Amino acid sequence: MRQRVRELVQFVRRVITQPEEELNRWQLTVRTFIRFVRIAAVGLREDRAPQMAAALAYRTIFSLIPVLVIVMVALGTFYGPGAIEGPTERILDYMGLYDIAFDESELPRGDEDEALDPVAGIDPDETPASVAAWIEALVDRVAKLNFAAIGAAGALVLIYAALSLIIEIERAFNIIYRAPHGRRMISRLTNYWALLTLAPIGIITSFFVGERLSTAFEGAASMRLVSVVVTFVISWLLIALAYTVMPNTRVHKRPAMAGAFVAAGLWELGKWAFGQYLAFSTGYATLYGSLGLIPVFLLWVYVTWLVILFGLELAYALQMLYTREDSGLPREKRRGASFMDPAALVVYMRAVADRFNQGEVATTEDIARSLGLPEEAVDRMAGLLAEHGLLLRVEHGRERTGLALARPAESITIAEILNAARELSGSTTDDDAWKAIEQVWGERMSCMEGETLASLGNEKA
Repeated sequence: MRQRVRELVQFVRRVITQPEEELNRWQLTVRTFIRFVRIAAVGLREDRAPQMAAALAYRTIFSLIPVLVIVMVALGTFYGPGAIEGPTERILDYMGLYDIAFDESELPRGDEDEALDPVAGIDPDETPASVAAWIEALVDRVAKLNFAAIGAAGALVLIYAALSLIIEIERAFNIIYRAPHGRRMISRLTNYWALLTLAPIGIITSFFVGERLSTAFEGAASMRLVSVVVTFVISWLLIALAYTVMPNTRVHKRPAMAGAFVAAGLWELGKWAFGQYLAFSTGYATLYGSLGLIPVFLLWVYVTWLVILFGLELAYALQMLYTREDSGLPREKRRGASFMDPAALVVYMRAVADRFNQGEVATTEDIARSLGLPEEAVDRMAGLLAEHGLLLRVEHGRERTGLALARPAESITIAEILNAARELSGSTTDDDAWKAIEQVWGERMSCMEGETLASLGNEKA
């Protein structure tokens, strides 16, 4: 075993340190993967992913019961009453919550332990030794609720608590993908409500397909492998769906699938490692008893979100292969630069106007490609122009980042665009260099006096 580990370390060191021309295709692929893992790790730190994961973990706990209520209503409507127990067990097993458990022989007995029972309403003699048993108890209690007695106010609180989790997820994903803003409230309500109600049905259906496959291979030596592969594929597809749907910006499918593949692998590995740790961690259960399930569950939720955010960072790094400025990317592969002339906003607006005249809606990706600028810079420029009332963001199908002129091109002056562009230069000082720059800006403004976006296009023609 040690020899294999030593050989693996030597292989990785050789892949990282040797010149690219001395590496074969397989080694180049490994080097590229390591490079992007490094970029994703740097992105986690820059985007403060640990803090975002902690916020998402809090929201998950806060929204646990409301989400359970909505999921149970959706499953009960689709599968019929009395069909909740089986799907609940499958979901808990899939999430690895049965592995977050203590050996009952290690739990302390006595009145003290019973007094610390964290699950209200459960017989102290039946204190749950696993998070799954704890959640099953919550599900049983929720199933016995009289939903008609909750009332309109209670229903609104439940809906808000459930939707707040999805909104927090979108906010975190938008930060990583540099989305300029979130969705409209109406769009959030419709999309997220559909996600909360339809996603559990899709998950249970995927479990049904997995069980059919396991039955087909029943008795075969590869049955265990088939079960593992099916579970991994379900995780992969669910995470990929979240990566492509949640950010309010253009997300390419291939990078999202690649990032989700890595995240799903790490999550499945984490479920196994977490279960192994708890199986051999006897002191924790002896010290805290069943109360220790709460921090352990919180830790697992935190790790889950950290893994998902890492996969998203990797997907974003892959998508920005030719546009993101990062020291880990080859310089000859980059497009755009960290610095640009703020007057490039005039060219930007001209490109949007050209597409508008052709009856097309411009997108951030189109503008970035045509101008050779990073998408992050194009997003920033769009936000600045929108603040000055020169540009509008419009819904454009799956693109979701359509751009259009706020006014006819004949009424948009070049001076207005240049005034907006000056904000990209930052604040000025009394330094002589800044005074010279101000003089250059003044000459630009005087040269473009009376010119509009439409007349600039006519001169170009």
